[in-house]
Amino acid sequence: MGVPEHCVGAVLGRGGSVIKEIMQYSGARVQVSQKGEFLEGSANERIVTLSGPASAVQTAQYMVQARVQQALAQPRDQRGLR
Repeated sequence: MGVPEHCVGAVLGRGGSVIKEIMQYSGARVQVSQKGEFLEGSANERIVTLSGPASAVQTAQYMVQARVQQALAQPRDQRGLR
């Protein structure tokens, strides 16, 4: 799945705290592509790879999307940009 570059900080969290929480709660493995590595056909969406049992992946996907929506709803200077 793709996550806008400017929202990646909200998905990762300080010191990886949010991504760790998503992995623990969902049971899925969540990986975010390196800076500058974008979803094919996109110039600003980082690749987020989810793996594990289908129900775990579905939960993790929901949680990642929720964090992105939260970040998009905040003023740009409060998004936890990296």
